[in-house]
Amino acid sequence: LDLLKNISNYKIVEEEGFPREDMRGNANVGAYGACVIPLSLEDNVVWLHQFLFDDEEAILSYVLGVVLEFGDTRKESAICNNHSVPMVYENGLMVGVGNHQFAPDAEISHATVVAVLARLGKIDLTPYAALQYGDIANDQWYSASAKWARAENLLARQFSPNPPTPRGELAVILVKYLEKMGVTLPAITEPVIFADVTQMTEEEQQAFQILYKLGVFKGKDKNLTMDTQGSTTRAELAALLHRIDTIFKEK
Repeated sequence: LDLLKNISNYKIVEEEGFPREDMRGNANVGAYGACVIPLSLEDNVVWLHQFLFDDEEAILSYVLGVVLEFGDTRKESAICNNHSVPMVYENGLMVGVGNHQFAPDAEISHATVVAVLARLGKIDLTPYAALQYGDIANDQWYSASAKWARAENLLARQFSPNPPTPRGELAVILVKYLEKMGVTLPAITEPVIFADVTQMTEEEQQAFQILYKLGVFKGKDKNLTMDTQGSTTRAELAALLHRIDTIFKEK
């Protein structure tokens, strides 16, 4: 009622509805009858934010009830449709790198890998903090996680806090991690043929077979190229974590 007192001062500047006309459809839904259905709730929320705040630069990704705002999340970027990023952000597995940046295309390091795996597994890192390893510095944000990973034999080579981490090595780490976390690994009776199988070590090939069977790694193309020597980006890591989290919930 208070708003009605000043109704003459208001000016109608837009009659567009929500969802926007070109982003919605109509359908009959049982007893509810005719309903307006958004074609993409995410796109509509992005549009609404831009309309209300006149902010063309900020792109919002609305998934799982979370609205994330990162300056480097653009509509033309695949990250805008990566539903895994809101999941890992909401659950504290991954955060931005500062200054409203998620850095989706940045390469990951051992430090990032061990930190997010420890968080995903809800590992109590207290017993590992005092351990000493020559290749792991003390008093760093990743130190306790790295010592945990070393103690549990997740790392096959010298620890490095700097990127990149080859995808083949990451695959081996993830299989060891899943086994440590009590996941029953599938038996590979009919292995698939990866396009770059000749570039893999025997251990990497076995790891990729298991992770492909579990739906964690899906290949980079229809030929099932695993890019074993290539690096993994933060956006790709978010997707891997999302899939592993699903496995944990189903076990």
